[in-house]
Amino acid sequence: MLHLLIGFVIAVIIALTGVGAGVVTAPLLILFLHVPVEIAVSTALAYAAVVKLIVVPVQMARKQVSYRILGWMLLGGVPGVILGSLFFRHVALHGPKSLLYIVLGAIIIFSSGWQLFRHFRPDAVKRPIVDRPKLRLPNGERIVIWTIVNVEVWDFAKPMPRAALPPPAGGGTVPDVPNFAWYQYGQRVGIWRLLDTLTRHGARATLSINSAICREYPEIVARTAAAGWEMMPHGVVQRTMATVEDERAVIDESIAEIAAATGVRPRGWLGPALVETPHTLDLLAAAGLEYCCDWGPADDLPFDLRVAHGRLVAIPYPVETNDIVVFAVERHPAEELYTRCAAALETLHAESATSPKILALALHPYLTGTPHRIAVLDRILALARERYGACVMTASELLDWYVGQTPSPSGD
Repeated sequence: MLHLLIGFVIAVIIALTGVGAGVVTAPLLILFLHVPVEIAVSTALAYAAVVKLIVVPVQMARKQVSYRILGWMLLGGVPGVILGSLFFRHVALHGPKSLLYIVLGAIIIFSSGWQLFRHFRPDAVKRPIVDRPKLRLPNGERIVIWTIVNVEVWDFAKPMPRAALPPPAGGGTVPDVPNFAWYQYGQRVGIWRLLDTLTRHGARATLSINSAICREYPEIVARTAAAGWEMMPHGVVQRTMATVEDERAVIDESIAEIAAATGVRPRGWLGPALVETPHTLDLLAAAGLEYCCDWGPADDLPFDLRVAHGRLVAIPYPVETNDIVVFAVERHPAEELYTRCAAALETLHAESATSPKILALALHPYLTGTPHRIAVLDRILALARERYGACVMTASELLDWYVGQTPSPSGD
Protein backbone atom coordinates (compact mmCIF):
# COMPACT_ATOMS: atom_id res chain seq x y z
CA MET A 1 0.00 0.00 0.00
CA LEU A 2 2.87 2.38 0.80
CA HIS A 3 4.35 1.74 -2.66
CA LEU A 4 0.99 2.69 -4.23
CA LEU A 5 0.71 5.87 -2.16
CA ILE A 6 4.26 6.99 -3.00
CA GLY A 7 3.63 6.35 -6.69
CA PHE A 8 0.42 8.40 -6.62
CA VAL A 9 1.96 11.37 -4.78
CA ILE A 10 5.04 11.52 -7.02
CA ALA A 11 2.93 11.28 -10.19
CA VAL A 12 0.92 14.30 -9.06
CA ILE A 13 4.13 16.23 -8.31
CA ILE A 14 5.60 15.37 -11.71
CA ALA A 15 2.42 16.45 -13.53
CA LEU A 16 2.31 19.77 -11.66
CA THR A 17 5.99 20.73 -11.52
CA GLY A 18 8.07 18.43 -13.72
CA VAL A 19 10.09 17.53 -10.60
CA GLY A 20 10.24 13.95 -9.42
CA ALA A 21 12.94 11.54 -10.53
CA GLY A 22 15.89 12.64 -8.41
CA VAL A 23 14.68 15.29 -6.02
CA VAL A 24 11.58 13.45 -4.75
CA THR A 25 11.35 9.82 -5.90
CA ALA A 26 14.77 8.46 -5.00
CA PRO A 27 14.81 9.93 -1.45
CA LEU A 28 11.31 8.56 -0.74
CA LEU A 29 12.30 5.08 -1.89
CA ILE A 30 15.40 5.19 0.30
CA LEU A 31 13.77 6.68 3.41
CA PHE A 32 10.42 4.89 3.49
CA LEU A 33 11.02 1.65 1.59
CA HIS A 34 14.69 1.20 2.52
CA VAL A 35 15.70 0.59 -1.08
CA PRO A 36 19.48 0.58 -1.76
CA VAL A 37 20.63 3.85 -3.27
CA GLU A 38 21.71 2.42 -6.65
CA ILE A 39 18.35 0.62 -7.04
CA ALA A 40 16.43 3.70 -5.85
CA VAL A 41 18.06 5.99 -8.41
CA SER A 42 17.51 3.58 -11.31
CA THR A 43 13.92 2.81 -10.26
CA ALA A 44 13.19 6.52 -9.89
CA LEU A 45 14.44 7.24 -13.39
CA ALA A 46 12.39 4.43 -14.90
CA TYR A 47 9.25 5.46 -13.00
CA ALA A 48 9.59 9.12 -13.99
CA ALA A 49 10.15 8.17 -17.63
CA VAL A 50 6.93 6.14 -17.74
CA VAL A 51 4.86 8.83 -16.01
CA LYS A 52 6.24 11.57 -18.24
CA LEU A 53 5.36 9.54 -21.33
CA ILE A 54 1.77 10.20 -20.32
CA VAL A 55 2.19 13.82 -19.19
CA VAL A 56 4.41 15.14 -22.01
CA PRO A 57 1.98 14.51 -24.92
CA VAL A 58 -0.69 16.44 -23.00
CA GLN A 59 1.64 19.41 -22.55
CA MET A 60 2.63 19.25 -26.22
CA ALA A 61 -1.01 19.19 -27.30
CA ARG A 62 -1.56 22.33 -25.20
CA LYS A 63 1.42 23.95 -27.00
CA GLN A 64 3.19 24.52 -23.67
CA VAL A 65 6.54 23.05 -24.76
CA SER A 66 9.30 25.35 -26.02
CA TYR A 67 11.00 23.27 -28.70
CA ARG A 68 13.78 25.81 -29.01
CA ILE A 69 14.74 25.43 -25.34
CA LEU A 70 14.18 21.67 -25.51
CA GLY A 71 16.54 21.35 -28.47
CA TRP A 72 19.39 23.19 -26.77
CA MET A 73 18.87 21.25 -23.52
CA LEU A 74 18.99 17.92 -25.38
CA LEU A 75 22.15 18.99 -27.17
CA GLY A 76 23.84 19.46 -23.81
CA GLY A 77 21.92 16.67 -22.08
CA VAL A 78 22.99 13.73 -24.23
CA PRO A 79 26.71 13.90 -23.32
CA GLY A 80 25.67 14.65 -19.74
CA VAL A 81 23.62 11.46 -19.53
CA ILE A 82 26.51 9.41 -20.93
CA LEU A 83 29.00 10.88 -18.46
CA GLY A 84 26.61 10.54 -15.52
CA SER A 85 25.77 6.93 -16.39
CA LEU A 86 29.43 5.97 -16.59
CA PHE A 87 30.07 7.56 -13.19
CA PHE A 88 27.02 5.83 -11.69
CA ARG A 89 28.08 2.44 -13.08
CA HIS A 90 31.62 2.84 -11.74
CA VAL A 91 30.45 3.74 -8.24
CA ALA A 92 27.78 1.00 -8.18
CA LEU A 93 30.31 -1.67 -9.16
CA HIS A 94 33.42 -0.50 -7.36
CA GLY A 95 32.07 1.65 -4.52
CA PRO A 96 32.03 3.28 -2.15
CA LYS A 97 28.22 3.37 -2.44
CA SER A 98 28.13 6.03 0.25
CA LEU A 99 29.32 8.42 -2.45
CA LEU A 100 25.93 8.07 -4.19
CA TYR A 101 24.19 9.06 -0.95
CA ILE A 102 26.47 12.08 -0.64
CA VAL A 103 25.90 13.20 -4.24
CA LEU A 104 22.13 12.71 -4.00
CA GLY A 105 21.96 14.52 -0.65
CA ALA A 106 24.06 17.41 -1.90
CA ILE A 107 21.80 17.87 -4.92
CA ILE A 108 18.68 17.84 -2.73
CA ILE A 109 20.16 20.31 -0.23
CA PHE A 110 21.37 22.66 -2.97
CA SER A 111 18.09 22.66 -4.92
CA SER A 112 16.01 23.09 -1.76
CA GLY A 113 18.26 25.84 -0.41
CA TRP A 114 18.22 27.68 -3.74
CA GLN A 115 14.44 27.63 -3.90
CA LEU A 116 14.18 28.87 -0.30
CA PHE A 117 16.67 31.65 -1.05
CA ARG A 118 14.71 32.76 -4.13
CA HIS A 119 11.44 32.67 -2.20
CA PHE A 120 12.52 34.61 0.90
CA ARG A 121 15.06 37.07 -0.53
CA PRO A 122 13.98 40.74 -0.85
CA ASP A 123 11.70 41.06 -3.85
CA ALA A 124 13.66 43.15 -6.36
CA VAL A 125 10.75 43.00 -8.80
CA LYS A 126 8.58 45.07 -6.43
CA ARG A 127 11.33 47.31 -5.04
CA PRO A 128 10.18 50.96 -4.93
CA ILE A 129 12.11 53.39 -7.10
CA VAL A 130 13.58 55.25 -4.09
CA ASP A 131 15.28 52.08 -2.82
CA ARG A 132 16.95 50.95 -6.06
CA PRO A 133 20.61 51.37 -7.01
CA LYS A 134 21.22 54.60 -8.88
CA LEU A 135 21.72 54.38 -12.63
CA ARG A 136 23.97 56.55 -14.79
CA LEU A 137 23.69 57.49 -18.45
CA PRO A 138 26.90 57.24 -20.54
CA ASN A 139 27.34 60.99 -21.12
CA GLY A 140 25.84 62.26 -17.90
CA GLU A 141 22.41 63.10 -19.33
CA ARG A 142 19.50 63.22 -16.91
CA ILE A 143 16.50 62.68 -19.20
CA VAL A 144 15.85 60.06 -21.88
CA ILE A 145 13.23 60.55 -24.56
CA TRP A 146 11.82 57.26 -25.78
CA THR A 147 9.36 57.54 -28.67
CA ILE A 148 7.15 54.64 -29.73
CA VAL A 149 5.30 54.83 -33.05
CA ASN A 150 2.52 52.25 -33.30
CA VAL A 151 1.58 51.04 -36.78
CA GLU A 152 -1.23 48.48 -36.90
CA VAL A 153 -3.20 46.30 -39.29
CA TRP A 154 -6.98 46.47 -38.82
CA ASP A 155 -9.33 43.91 -40.36
CA PHE A 156 -11.67 45.61 -42.85
CA ALA A 157 -14.20 42.77 -42.47
CA LYS A 158 -14.56 43.22 -38.68
CA PRO A 159 -15.58 46.05 -36.33
CA MET A 160 -12.80 48.62 -36.01
CA PRO A 161 -10.63 48.56 -32.86
CA ARG A 162 -11.24 52.31 -32.52
CA ALA A 163 -13.54 54.86 -34.10
CA ALA A 164 -13.39 58.58 -34.81
CA LEU A 165 -16.98 58.66 -36.05
CA PRO A 166 -19.73 57.11 -33.93
CA PRO A 167 -22.03 54.61 -35.67
CA PRO A 168 -25.11 56.03 -37.36
CA ALA A 169 -28.53 55.88 -35.71
CA GLY A 170 -29.20 52.50 -37.28
CA GLY A 171 -26.21 50.96 -35.47
CA GLY A 172 -22.68 49.99 -36.45
CA THR A 173 -21.85 48.72 -39.90
CA VAL A 174 -19.28 46.26 -41.22
CA PRO A 175 -17.34 47.14 -43.22
CA ASP A 176 -16.87 50.44 -41.42
CA VAL A 177 -15.53 52.52 -44.31
CA PRO A 178 -15.10 55.96 -42.66
CA ASN A 179 -13.23 54.68 -39.60
CA PHE A 180 -11.12 52.28 -41.63
CA ALA A 181 -10.19 55.17 -43.93
CA TRP A 182 -9.36 57.30 -40.85
CA TYR A 183 -6.90 54.67 -39.67
CA GLN A 184 -5.50 54.18 -43.18
CA TYR A 185 -4.55 57.87 -43.26
CA GLY A 186 -1.80 56.97 -40.82
CA GLN A 187 -0.23 54.43 -43.17
CA ARG A 188 -0.57 56.60 -46.27
CA VAL A 189 0.29 60.04 -44.89
CA GLY A 190 0.74 60.32 -41.13
CA ILE A 191 3.70 57.98 -40.73
CA TRP A 192 5.76 60.06 -43.16
CA ARG A 193 5.10 63.27 -41.20
CA LEU A 194 6.23 61.50 -38.02
CA LEU A 195 9.35 60.14 -39.71
CA ASP A 196 10.25 63.58 -41.08
CA THR A 197 9.73 65.36 -37.75
CA LEU A 198 11.62 62.78 -35.70
CA THR A 199 14.48 62.71 -38.21
CA ARG A 200 14.90 66.50 -38.05
CA HIS A 201 15.41 66.18 -34.28
CA GLY A 202 17.74 63.20 -34.55
CA ALA A 203 15.17 61.13 -32.68
CA ARG A 204 15.27 57.46 -33.60
CA ALA A 205 11.98 55.86 -32.59
CA THR A 206 10.90 52.32 -31.82
CA LEU A 207 8.37 51.13 -34.39
CA SER A 208 5.76 48.97 -32.68
CA ILE A 209 4.18 47.02 -35.54
CA ASN A 210 1.72 44.29 -36.23
CA SER A 211 4.05 42.12 -38.27
CA ALA A 212 1.55 41.98 -41.16
CA ILE A 213 2.75 45.53 -41.91
CA CYS A 214 5.86 43.88 -43.37
CA ARG A 215 3.61 42.48 -46.11
CA GLU A 216 1.03 45.22 -46.49
CA TYR A 217 3.29 48.30 -46.17
CA PRO A 218 6.87 47.09 -46.63
CA GLU A 219 8.04 50.60 -47.46
CA ILE A 220 7.19 51.73 -43.91
CA VAL A 221 9.43 49.04 -42.45
CA ALA A 222 12.22 49.62 -44.96
CA ARG A 223 12.42 53.41 -44.56
CA THR A 224 12.10 53.53 -40.78
CA ALA A 225 14.70 50.78 -40.43
CA ALA A 226 17.01 52.75 -42.72
CA ALA A 227 16.52 55.75 -40.42
CA GLY A 228 17.78 53.68 -37.47
CA TRP A 229 14.43 52.87 -35.90
CA GLU A 230 14.05 49.67 -33.91
CA MET A 231 11.32 47.15 -34.82
CA MET A 232 9.20 45.89 -31.92
CA PRO A 233 6.58 43.12 -32.46
CA HIS A 234 3.00 44.11 -31.64
CA GLY A 235 1.30 40.87 -32.66
CA VAL A 236 0.53 39.84 -36.23
CA VAL A 237 -2.65 41.94 -36.62
CA GLN A 238 -4.41 44.20 -34.15
CA ARG A 239 -5.98 41.48 -32.03
CA THR A 240 -5.37 41.06 -28.29
CA MET A 241 -3.49 38.05 -26.96
CA ALA A 242 -6.53 37.06 -24.90
CA THR A 243 -8.53 36.44 -28.10
CA VAL A 244 -6.02 34.59 -30.29
CA GLU A 245 -6.26 30.81 -30.60
CA ASP A 246 -2.54 30.08 -30.26
CA GLU A 247 -0.60 32.69 -28.33
CA ARG A 248 2.79 31.06 -28.84
CA ALA A 249 2.22 30.85 -32.61
CA VAL A 250 1.35 34.57 -32.79
CA ILE A 251 4.54 35.49 -30.91
CA ASP A 252 6.71 33.24 -33.07
CA GLU A 253 5.12 34.42 -36.33
CA SER A 254 5.48 38.10 -35.52
CA ILE A 255 9.15 37.66 -34.56
CA ALA A 256 9.92 35.62 -37.68
CA GLU A 257 8.13 37.99 -40.04
CA ILE A 258 9.93 41.08 -38.77
CA ALA A 259 13.29 39.29 -38.75
CA ALA A 260 12.78 38.19 -42.35
CA ALA A 261 11.83 41.70 -43.46
CA THR A 262 14.67 43.54 -41.71
CA GLY A 263 17.43 40.98 -41.25
CA VAL A 264 17.42 41.73 -37.51
CA ARG A 265 15.70 39.58 -34.90
CA PRO A 266 13.48 41.69 -32.60
CA ARG A 267 14.36 41.77 -28.92
CA GLY A 268 11.12 42.93 -27.30
CA TRP A 269 7.34 43.01 -27.35
CA LEU A 270 4.32 45.26 -26.94
CA GLY A 271 1.03 43.37 -26.78
CA PRO A 272 -1.94 44.73 -28.75
CA ALA A 273 -3.80 47.00 -26.29
CA LEU A 274 -1.23 45.84 -23.68
CA VAL A 275 -3.43 42.78 -23.05
CA GLU A 276 -1.88 39.57 -21.71
CA THR A 277 -2.90 36.11 -20.52
CA PRO A 278 -1.38 34.40 -17.46
CA HIS A 279 1.07 32.70 -19.85
CA THR A 280 2.22 35.66 -21.96
CA LEU A 281 5.37 36.68 -20.09
CA ASP A 282 6.72 33.13 -19.86
CA LEU A 283 5.99 32.59 -23.56
CA LEU A 284 7.83 35.80 -24.46
CA ALA A 285 10.85 34.77 -22.40
CA ALA A 286 10.77 31.26 -23.89
CA ALA A 287 10.76 32.80 -27.39
CA GLY A 288 14.03 34.54 -26.57
CA LEU A 289 12.63 38.06 -26.17
CA GLU A 290 14.36 40.25 -23.61
CA TYR A 291 11.90 43.04 -22.84
CA CYS A 292 8.17 43.67 -22.71
CA CYS A 293 6.33 47.00 -22.60
CA ASP A 294 2.92 45.75 -21.41
CA TRP A 295 3.86 46.52 -17.79
CA GLY A 296 5.64 49.74 -18.75
CA PRO A 297 2.97 52.07 -17.31
CA ALA A 298 4.02 50.89 -13.83
CA ASP A 299 7.32 52.79 -13.62
CA ASP A 300 9.56 55.64 -14.78
CA LEU A 301 12.50 53.24 -15.27
CA PRO A 302 13.00 49.69 -16.55
CA PHE A 303 12.44 46.90 -14.03
CA ASP A 304 12.57 43.12 -14.01
CA LEU A 305 9.47 41.02 -14.57
CA ARG A 306 9.01 37.65 -12.89
CA VAL A 307 9.25 34.78 -15.39
CA ALA A 308 9.76 31.05 -14.98
CA HIS A 309 13.08 31.00 -16.82
CA GLY A 310 15.55 33.58 -18.07
CA ARG A 311 15.20 37.33 -17.71
CA LEU A 312 12.51 39.67 -19.04
CA VAL A 313 12.64 43.43 -18.43
CA ALA A 314 9.74 45.87 -18.46
CA ILE A 315 10.48 49.05 -20.43
CA PRO A 316 8.41 52.13 -19.50
CA TYR A 317 5.42 52.65 -21.76
CA PRO A 318 3.08 55.61 -21.33
CA VAL A 319 -0.62 55.91 -20.72
CA GLU A 320 -0.85 59.61 -19.85
CA THR A 321 1.50 60.73 -22.65
CA ASN A 322 -0.07 58.42 -25.21
CA ASP A 323 -1.93 60.06 -28.10
CA ILE A 324 -4.64 57.37 -27.96
CA VAL A 325 -5.53 58.47 -24.44
CA VAL A 326 -5.11 62.22 -25.02
CA PHE A 327 -6.83 62.52 -28.41
CA ALA A 328 -8.99 59.43 -29.01
CA VAL A 329 -10.20 58.63 -25.46
CA GLU A 330 -10.20 61.94 -23.59
CA ARG A 331 -10.79 64.03 -26.74
CA HIS A 332 -8.40 66.84 -25.82
CA PRO A 333 -7.09 69.40 -28.32
CA ALA A 334 -3.56 68.98 -29.66
CA GLU A 335 -2.04 71.38 -27.13
CA GLU A 336 -2.83 68.99 -24.26
CA LEU A 337 -0.10 66.56 -25.30
CA TYR A 338 2.49 69.35 -25.19
CA THR A 339 1.19 70.55 -21.80
CA ARG A 340 1.53 67.10 -20.29
CA CYS A 341 4.99 66.47 -21.72
CA ALA A 342 6.26 69.89 -20.62
CA ALA A 343 5.01 69.33 -17.06
CA ALA A 344 6.43 65.81 -17.01
CA LEU A 345 9.84 66.99 -18.25
CA GLU A 346 10.01 69.67 -15.55
CA THR A 347 9.25 67.17 -12.78
CA LEU A 348 11.44 64.37 -14.12
CA HIS A 349 14.39 66.72 -14.60
CA ALA A 350 14.13 67.90 -11.00
CA GLU A 351 14.03 64.29 -9.77
CA SER A 352 16.86 63.17 -12.05
CA ALA A 353 19.58 64.84 -9.99
CA THR A 354 20.14 61.46 -8.33
CA SER A 355 19.14 59.05 -11.10
CA PRO A 356 18.07 59.51 -14.75
CA LYS A 357 14.41 59.39 -15.74
CA ILE A 358 12.61 58.41 -18.94
CA LEU A 359 9.84 60.27 -20.72
CA ALA A 360 8.06 57.81 -22.98
CA LEU A 361 5.86 59.15 -25.76
CA ALA A 362 3.47 56.81 -27.62
CA LEU A 363 2.22 57.97 -31.01
CA HIS A 364 -0.10 56.65 -33.73
CA PRO A 365 0.25 57.99 -37.29
CA TYR A 366 -3.49 58.52 -37.78
CA LEU A 367 -3.58 60.75 -34.66
CA THR A 368 -0.35 62.71 -34.17
CA GLY A 369 0.51 62.43 -37.87
CA THR A 370 -2.35 64.74 -38.84
CA PRO A 371 -1.66 68.33 -40.01
CA HIS A 372 -3.21 69.99 -36.95
CA ARG A 373 -1.21 67.91 -34.42
CA ILE A 374 2.25 67.29 -35.91
CA ALA A 375 3.60 70.67 -34.77
CA VAL A 376 3.03 69.60 -31.16
CA LEU A 377 5.51 66.76 -31.56
CA ASP A 378 8.05 69.18 -33.02
CA ARG A 379 7.72 71.44 -29.97
CA ILE A 380 7.97 68.56 -27.49
CA LEU A 381 11.19 67.28 -29.02
CA ALA A 382 12.67 70.78 -29.20
CA LEU A 383 11.86 71.42 -25.54
CA ALA A 384 13.36 68.13 -24.41
CA ARG A 385 16.62 68.60 -26.28
CA GLU A 386 17.16 72.36 -25.95
CA ARG A 387 16.03 73.02 -22.37
CA TYR A 388 16.72 69.70 -20.67
CA GLY A 389 19.54 68.23 -22.75
CA ALA A 390 17.62 64.98 -23.14
CA CYS A 391 19.12 62.10 -25.06
CA VAL A 392 17.17 59.78 -27.34
CA MET A 393 17.17 55.99 -26.94
CA THR A 394 15.35 53.05 -28.46
CA ALA A 395 13.85 50.24 -26.40
CA SER A 396 16.85 47.94 -26.91
CA GLU A 397 19.22 50.73 -25.92
CA LEU A 398 17.21 51.26 -22.73
CA LEU A 399 17.34 47.52 -22.09
CA ASP A 400 21.12 47.31 -22.53
CA TRP A 401 21.64 50.40 -20.37
CA TYR A 402 19.53 48.95 -17.54
CA VAL A 403 20.83 45.38 -17.70
CA GLY A 404 24.41 46.63 -17.84
CA GLN A 405 23.99 48.27 -14.42
CA THR A 406 21.42 45.97 -12.75
CA PRO A 407 22.07 42.32 -11.85
CA SER A 408 19.27 39.88 -12.57
CA PRO A 409 17.08 39.53 -9.45
CA SER A 410 16.77 35.77 -10.08
CA GLY A 411 20.51 35.31 -10.11
CA ASP A 412 20.23 33.65 -13.54
